[in-house]
Amino acid sequence: SIKAISQKDVIAFFDKYYRPNNAFLVLTGNLNLTTATKKVSHYLNTWQKKDIEHLPLPSPEPNAEEKVCFIELPQAKDCTIYLGNTILPAASPDFFPFLVLNQFLGGTPNSRLFMNLRESKGYAYFAFSEVEFYKSCGLFLAKAKVAPKTAYVSIQEILKEIRNVTKEKISTLEVEQAKSYLIGNFPLQIEKVNDFCSKISDIQTFNLGEEHWNRYYESVMLIDSEKVFEVAQRYPLLTPIIVIVGDRRVIVEELVDYEKVEVY
Repeated sequence: SIKAISQKDVIAFFDKYYRPNNAFLVLTGNLNLTTATKKVSHYLNTWQKKDIEHLPLPSPEPNAEEKVCFIELPQAKDCTIYLGNTILPAASPDFFPFLVLNQFLGGTPNSRLFMNLRESKGYAYFAFSEVEFYKSCGLFLAKAKVAPKTAYVSIQEILKEIRNVTKEKISTLEVEQAKSYLIGNFPLQIEKVNDFCSKISDIQTFNLGEEHWNRYYESVMLIDSEKVFEVAQRYPLLTPIIVIVGDRRVIVEELVDYEKVEVY
């Protein structure tokens, strides 16, 4: 697909979509509105508008059954595991409950994944989970770097921890610890100018509205164990795409328990 793209295609794409009525400009810093307006006008006054057809972007279908992919990396000393599926978009009402769920599952070294795979079992160098949110969908991802000989059992332990949060309500203590971390960490996410600009860009791009971040503290505080449990059951966390990266010669025995593996 990439080889088939010509210079003409790139120019046509740029001409069609790179227009002022299809862009957001975020300015942050030591300048007032008058100065900012003058600077923007000076540099961008010749940028012409153009009618753009905004086609709706459909949400990708979540993976419906477990799928295993192996990426061969010769001479790799360790094995890296990525495991995940598509979830809710940024504007979903489940946004904040899922933040809390991810936090106690794999958000810090005190989370379940880290404590299990590294501290308890000694399989992993690290084990975390994270979430990314977009306009049409989101992504839940668990990741770990493990000793090659523990790849299969590490994946099973990750799936076990995910299964636990879909089968049993978590304790109030875990929920409150996760909420405290999210609330305390949020100011650090907007401490730097570029990070603050990124949050403003998200509000505009994903049509979140200012209340989404203005009410961050209240939204997190309203989350309880019941809401987290409901969200954990609502999304296909147990039918992930599993990506294993390592040296085939070292890790081949760890793949035999899977019926089908796509090799790259």
